[in-house]
Amino acid sequence: MNITAVVYGDCAAHVAQETLASLGNFDHIFLASLGDINFGELGQSDYIFFVKAGDQLSIIAYTELIKSIEECSPDILYSDEALLNKNTGEKINFYKPDFSPDLLLSQFYIGNLLCVKCNLLTKVKSNPMLSEKNFLYDIVLQILSEKVHVWHIDEVLYIGNSEKKGIAQNDFYQGFDQVQGENSLKNYLLKNNVQAKILPGKFHSTYRVRYSIKNQPLVSIVIPFRDQVELLRGCIDSILKKSYYRNFEIIGVDNGSQDPRTVALKKELTDKDRRVKFIELDIPYNFSRLNNIAIKEYARGEHYILLNNDTKIIACDWIESMLEHSQRDEVGVVGAKLLYADRTIQHAGGITQHFMLHAFRFLPENVASYFYFSDVQRNYSALTFACVMIKKDVYHQLGGLKECLSVAYNDIDFCLRAIAAGYLNIYTPYAVLFHYESKSRGKNNTLKKRFFALRERRIAYQKSKKYFDRDRYYNKHL
Repeated sequence: MNITAVVYGDCAAHVAQETLASLGNFDHIFLASLGDINFGELGQSDYIFFVKAGDQLSIIAYTELIKSIEECSPDILYSDEALLNKNTGEKINFYKPDFSPDLLLSQFYIGNLLCVKCNLLTKVKSNPMLSEKNFLYDIVLQILSEKVHVWHIDEVLYIGNSEKKGIAQNDFYQGFDQVQGENSLKNYLLKNNVQAKILPGKFHSTYRVRYSIKNQPLVSIVIPFRDQVELLRGCIDSILKKSYYRNFEIIGVDNGSQDPRTVALKKELTDKDRRVKFIELDIPYNFSRLNNIAIKEYARGEHYILLNNDTKIIACDWIESMLEHSQRDEVGVVGAKLLYADRTIQHAGGITQHFMLHAFRFLPENVASYFYFSDVQRNYSALTFACVMIKKDVYHQLGGLKECLSVAYNDIDFCLRAIAAGYLNIYTPYAVLFHYESKSRGKNNTLKKRFFALRERRIAYQKSKKYFDRDRYYNKHL
């Protein structure tokens, strides 16, 4: 296996000395400015590895690269990385998920350790006007226009050099030009015939790809409930009053209500808006079955929103923000950002490695999360069905929710089946709702409820063991 290391940046001997020492095992070392590289001249190599002068590789980097190449022959490899201030000893690690295409379109999280098959680089049109960081981002986006296999090595193999005291996560994006990144994204979308706009993200070096919505399809919003009059009123009123998107229907699934006020509320809401209707399913509580029946027998939409009654809309474009992804052929489940009443995060994605922990739970809404992950569109293994959108074809292809999972883990199970079928699940921070968690059913604080939770946890684990043992979108070091 022939790997050429390209050392770019200030290649003066005193700057690159430690860098060169860490590259001792590579077959060839090529020193150049990125803008001056002619990838066609490197055609004798199998892979090209980029490293910035002044940075270093860990002692296991070469071994890990060779091991990964021999095992799966990927087109692109990247790894976890670190920033180190050699004077103070300060260090911060960046532990990354496996390849997340939507995250890559939101930020250049792949970062500095980039190893690419040489035959792919010969097709790249390099732009010498780009900054070094943007040059690498542009290369990856050009290569992604092909069908490529991207591999993540979940070890810190690359150590960047920082002279800054008090290293922070935004230092990983130092030198990244926001406008240049936007232009690279636009070129990627144009080359792939994707109708979308590029908007700036909440933080520097982040973006929002906003896909154009096709044909304003009907969206069916399915809300199971049993009494809880004020919760139901708040939920449906917020949809009717706040939603910009108008082509929807609301199907309230009444699961054995007994409060006379519920009858009055249902009449009030159906009289108020013809898009609201209620069905009665007086059966033992089974979240999966309630949704399956409502969708199979009553929903007319091309996309379904499964929504808890203990939610309220915050972002008026919440439907559009999910629909723009649900309409994509490659997407299975689209999840939302859910907040507690005090505007701390309740859910910003799900971590299956620990049986569905909610990512970034209790973090204040406006505080920068771990590498901004709660505030960018990205892929997850699982999402809570307190609020998700699923296109009709996907829901029925996967057979709906598994009714053997009546209370818990039915959402995780569906998401993992979507991944197994080849779909991507995506979280969007732009669909924002309040979620007054567990106010409808209460918490698992009785022996009976705990028994059911453990039983369903076991069923879910047996069905999707490999995803619970290793979550591709959650780094093992976190």
